[in-house]
Amino acid sequence: AIQMILEHYGLNLENAYVFGDSTNDLPMFAYAKNAVLMGHHSKELEPYATFVTKTVEEDGIAYAMKQLGIL
Repeated sequence: AIQMILEHYGLNLENAYVFGDSTNDLPMFAYAKNAVLMGHHSKELEPYATFVTKTVEEDGIAYAMKQLGIL
């Protein structure tokens, strides 16, 4: 699914960021080059994370995007 979205928008995998917190995100984290792990998360995702952000309640997605220079 990630590859289909990247192709549709003409993006490279190296420029894509995925966000997740649960083991259902494991295939996505294993595939992506830039995997952002939310503050409250499943420990199984930690080996794949390239950045750990704040919780959802602390606006973790916006925080990560600012810290990573996406915004």
